[in-house]
Amino acid sequence: MIARGEGLTKTYSRFHDPAEQSPDIVTLRDLHADMDRTVLCAYAASASTLEDAAAWNDLADRAEPLFLDEANEDDHTHQGHLFWPSTFRDEVLARLLALNAERAAVERAAGLCAGDERGGRRPRRGTGIRMKLLERRNSAARKRMNYRFLAAEIFRRPFLSKS
Repeated sequence: MIARGEGLTKTYSRFHDPAEQSPDIVTLRDLHADMDRTVLCAYAASASTLEDAAAWNDLADRAEPLFLDEANEDDHTHQGHLFWPSTFRDEVLARLLALNAERAAVERAAGLCAGDERGGRRPRRGTGIRMKLLERRNSAARKRMNYRFLAAEIFRRPFLSKS
């Protein structure tokens, strides 16, 4: 980026262009792929069972980005980008969601988080003092808006001269 005097947008436009084969862009693509594999391996290292670790390692081994187009990607938002195919993204997302549910269950069982019987968050309830502070803040915000409105009205009118 510095050598070419380009910002992030231009650099990543080149990154996602399949025709771009400059050594710096190829290196950046390799670094991204390595980072993706490293993150998946980190999930394997923290897995609670050997089966989960093997599944995460399998994902890491298969994590290979492709230049997506109409032939290999249904989601138009990802077409024209170097990214994982939708089937692989769905597989990673499914594992992450399962891991999230597992960790949330462990935290609820340990009493580390509050939740209702469905496992979701309880709605926040304001205490008396919190509600009073919110009312004051809202009142102050209304006053500021009124002052801004008045100022806008004053400056919109032409000034009267004494001549």
